[in-house]
Amino acid sequence: SKDTLRAWLRAEIMTLLNTEAQIAVGVRAAALMASPLVKENPMVKKALAEMPIPCGIDPTTAISEVLVGVSGVEASDPDVSLVITGLSLETISACAASPEAQGKVVIDGNYVTIGQGDDVQIAYYVTPTTMVTVRKGDASMDKAGLAALVAAHQGPAGIVGQLLGQAKF
Repeated sequence: SKDTLRAWLRAEIMTLLNTEAQIAVGVRAAALMASPLVKENPMVKKALAEMPIPCGIDPTTAISEVLVGVSGVEASDPDVSLVITGLSLETISACAASPEAQGKVVIDGNYVTIGQGDDVQIAYYVTPTTMVTVRKGDASMDKAGLAALVAAHQGPAGIVGQLLGQAKF
């Protein structure tokens, strides 16, 4: 069934989180945005209002779900893995082509680099609407590291590849 395929896909995508994660959290963005935690909290409202958002993309509506894995929680700069669903590669590509994003959003196949200089984050799109990104301490994981991370999850042998080849969501 469609629900079974979705559950398998979600379980496989969760394996993209750091296997040594001490904390793992999944958040459905719509539920969070509708909760009193966000709707009635002036600090959260202020933080969202001040968030620099390129190309008019509203992360509160563009992102459907975020999975977070954190390891090294005792360190000042823990490792953080994010699997983000909903914000499509197509949307990010359109943003990268806009004048306001020149040099700040760069697309290289399924890789997206956001930021400039020493402050960059690299993400890899596993599906057209699911990206994974990892912050190792105070730096983004590079393309080679991301490629190694997702290699087991793609292609004909990977569960994600098999499900996406068959499923119609």
